[in-house]
Amino acid sequence: MAKEILILDIGVDSVRGGIFSPKKTEPIYIHTHPILRKNAVSEREEIKSAISSLLITANEKGFREFDKVLVAIPPDEISMRILSIPFEDRKKIQDILPFELSGLLPHDVKEMIVDAIPIGNERVLTAALEKARLKKYLEMLKEFGLDPYWLGSTIFSMGRLLNGANKGTAAFVGDESFMVLSDGEPRFFKPLNGINELKIGLIYLESEGIHIDKVYSVEEKTKDLKSLLPKTDIKNISLPWNCPPEGTGLYALSLHLQKKMEGTINFRKGEFEYTKESNAVKRNLKFTGVIITIIAGLLFGNIYLKYKTLSNELISAKGALKGAYIELFPGEAKVLDELYQLEAKANKLKWDLEIASGGISVLEIMKVLSKTGGNNSNFRAKFNEVYIAEGRMTVRGETDSFESANTLKERLIKENYFKDILLTDLKTKAGGGAAFSFSITLKK
Repeated sequence: MAKEILILDIGVDSVRGGIFSPKKTEPIYIHTHPILRKNAVSEREEIKSAISSLLITANEKGFREFDKVLVAIPPDEISMRILSIPFEDRKKIQDILPFELSGLLPHDVKEMIVDAIPIGNERVLTAALEKARLKKYLEMLKEFGLDPYWLGSTIFSMGRLLNGANKGTAAFVGDESFMVLSDGEPRFFKPLNGINELKIGLIYLESEGIHIDKVYSVEEKTKDLKSLLPKTDIKNISLPWNCPPEGTGLYALSLHLQKKMEGTINFRKGEFEYTKESNAVKRNLKFTGVIITIIAGLLFGNIYLKYKTLSNELISAKGALKGAYIELFPGEAKVLDELYQLEAKANKLKWDLEIASGGISVLEIMKVLSKTGGNNSNFRAKFNEVYIAEGRMTVRGETDSFESANTLKERLIKENYFKDILLTDLKTKAGGGAAFSFSITLKK
């Protein structure tokens, strides 16, 4: 059974924690713990105290281990810039960011983790976080046994709350962030720390010719927004019944997580890349490799055993066959291939049986030889020896001349009993005439 997901939203004045089911966007449980920021040391201790309180409360409710951990940091800790880059492929954008951002960030670009997302019109929004600050967050989380799969800001996920705003230009205004979508695509992001920064953002959008049709927010802020934007349609976003207004960012991240955090900013990259899942995959691949090796060993072992068994059976069968052959044909001392020799014997016996049973008439063959070699005006032939066996016949004899032997061959070819006739031996006799030998294949 899949474990729950823990989302931490570290804000300016509080840390919000939410526990979510991997298959549902509604929170199972949300808890908020206030923090007081005075200096870097107190800030770190306040955040640690808040996380500790959240985890203790979660533990009391039975939530001790999590399948994934997501951590959001305040958007005002992220340096954001808008650059003109004439393509939208994020990999290509990543390759040129160090050159494009050189001199534009509060620190050297080598000391920052940088990511970017396209915002239309051949422009991208870049987001940079100091490596030292990211390292401190990760070390602090590690003290609690937490290794976040994703670390960024809720500002880049607030657009997920505006799923119905796929036409026109819509904005979301929260306590700490302000973002704009145009026809469902991101166009503008700005951290907020008071109403004046919202006004600055609106002025910038007007200068860019971007007119907002609708503004969405949580219920407690809609009154202030209506007084600031009297001509704009202000709408209250819909949150699950168990999600309080301070859990808006948590809910937005849970919605984004269902889309595997596509199109968001993630600072877990490069030297800070999240490796737990890749290491698990490597371990699984290694384990799978071991299992495959074991299965292969068992398979080949089984094949070898079957081979040995069949080989032993074959040796036993050959021995029995050889013994039977010697018993049937005791006169044969040389038995090299009992199966082949037995087959040859069977064929010979089959042929002999055909002759004995009348399949081939020896008498008719002798009549044909007598007729074709009898006395006539052309030549005279005498047959001295006729041997018939296994579908073949050998005939030896003598005649008047070489020409007479060839004539005899031509006559025999015309007879129905003979398939092939070869004149295998032809020589002159001492007293005159010629001796011949025919090798004949009989028709069955």
